[in-house]
Amino acid sequence: MAFSCLPPELTLSIAERLGPFSSFDFALTCKPLWDLCNTLIQKHKRLFAEHRVINAQDSSWPRTNHILWDKLKEIVNDPNIGEYVRELNLPSSRAIYLDGDACHDFQLTEESAKVPQEDIDRFADAGNRIHDLLQSVDLGYGVPGPREWDEWLLHGSSEPIIVMLVQHMPHLRTFRFTDLEMNNVFFGCLCAVAVAYKNPVLAPRLPFQHLTTVSVAHWDTEMSCNVEWCQLFCAIPSVRNFIASAMGGDGLDGMVLPAQLPKSNVTELVFHYSRFETSAIEAIVSNTPRLEKLSYELAGATVAEDISPMPKKDLEALVEHVGHSLQHLVFETPEYGDDFEDDLPKVSLRGFRKLKTLRIDWRLLWPTDEMIPFDNAEKSDGGFYEEEEETAESDFDVRSVLPASLEKLYFTGSFTEEEKELVKKIREAPSDYTPLLNKIYIEDRSVSFKEEEVPGIYANPLFKYLEGHGN
Repeated sequence: MAFSCLPPELTLSIAERLGPFSSFDFALTCKPLWDLCNTLIQKHKRLFAEHRVINAQDSSWPRTNHILWDKLKEIVNDPNIGEYVRELNLPSSRAIYLDGDACHDFQLTEESAKVPQEDIDRFADAGNRIHDLLQSVDLGYGVPGPREWDEWLLHGSSEPIIVMLVQHMPHLRTFRFTDLEMNNVFFGCLCAVAVAYKNPVLAPRLPFQHLTTVSVAHWDTEMSCNVEWCQLFCAIPSVRNFIASAMGGDGLDGMVLPAQLPKSNVTELVFHYSRFETSAIEAIVSNTPRLEKLSYELAGATVAEDISPMPKKDLEALVEHVGHSLQHLVFETPEYGDDFEDDLPKVSLRGFRKLKTLRIDWRLLWPTDEMIPFDNAEKSDGGFYEEEEETAESDFDVRSVLPASLEKLYFTGSFTEEEKELVKKIREAPSDYTPLLNKIYIEDRSVSFKEEEVPGIYANPLFKYLEGHGN
């Protein structure tokens, strides 16, 4: 039976039951249906504009805008509202607790605001459903128990509120957060969610079904956010982009074993001002077989003072784990030198089979024993380098360690005039090592400087997701 044969009231009732987006598709099938459903479509349009982004930012102090609690009440009263949410933004300038004077749990007092009992009762069903689901995941540890969950909720923590919110946002696409007070409840729940996605029975009932983009920043000017945020979010099947600021660590002491996680579908990773041991790089990229783009800006010791990064070893790990898929690499380090004396003497990028664009400190690619010595540098026998020995580096063709697929190369770092001339000569003479390489740029603005050809990390379109986050 055609819809045109049905009473208009029945047809409209069907459209209302379809939800905001299916009803739109339904209305598009013919002009009479569009005319009939126009008021309904306009209602969905208004609600989408109103609820598409939940931004918990609060510029006041003490924090008085309890956006997350209020939004959860609204959604519990009308679950359809969650259908419209596409982005959840949790900057550090948000109400972390109902007590607006507290940013950390140790700042809570006996007088701190508590969640009213009527709200606890209102949240009970929503909390029990997600809590029971996550408790069914066999982690052995990590997911807060019922008593612990209730205590955090009662004390006005936003963490259980966030967990309940994401469960009621089935079409959430973007999740942006600063890691301030996210480790007591939310982190453990995320561990369970990531592991549960490997279970085909549990997977359809989990949050983040349509999540594609995640960004995380550390809340303080020192130290870093946990590497596991990356590993866990990247294990969610729908996620394609992950961006982090001030992330660090060795990736060795995680709550979840890599074998417990499903393989990632992530295609781009961005690590701004971060500092990893090679073991952390391996822990991340060994589970991202579809990775196409990687941007990594190595930070100083204030991010992770106990970490001793080795950039050449990091590059070797990238070749091993994502050499089959990576197409774009931005690898920005402080000027490569004595700070990395424990690093490998040399590295080859020939193992990258699809890499097209590369931005890198040029000294990373020259073997240590090929570097030009300083003018008049003293030799071990007490003599001095002769002029012909000073140009030994010119015998090394950097293209011999570059992938054959490379099309554009951007060298960063400091250059002497001799080194600039060396790069010029390489640029002017084609090589069988890199038959597709047609552009070589160096950082000197006077020599064919075109940053837009191989943009740095700050020009990455995903960098916008870090705006308003961190400290």
